[in-house]
Amino acid sequence: MHILVIPKGKYRSILDFSERATDIEISAIIRALGIIATKMNIAQDGFSIMTNSGHNGGQTVPHLHFHLLDGEKVIPIQLSL
Repeated sequence: MHILVIPKGKYRSILDFSERATDIEISAIIRALGIIATKMNIAQDGFSIMTNSGHNGGQTVPHLHFHLLDGEKVIPIQLSL
């Protein structure tokens, strides 16, 4: 399953959103993603949330959106930050 989630505000990317969105908008989109995953019956087995940012990040449309994906098991990658 592939669900596209688009915030109501006009944001170009996750960077734009993190800089300009209110705390209420930020918490609302996170809550909405969880609610949608639960209502679509994909929360229990696991899912992925993905967004691309900028040309080199694979963003092909100039507005923020999230891909909510179920299905294939995701293989974790360990990063040192």
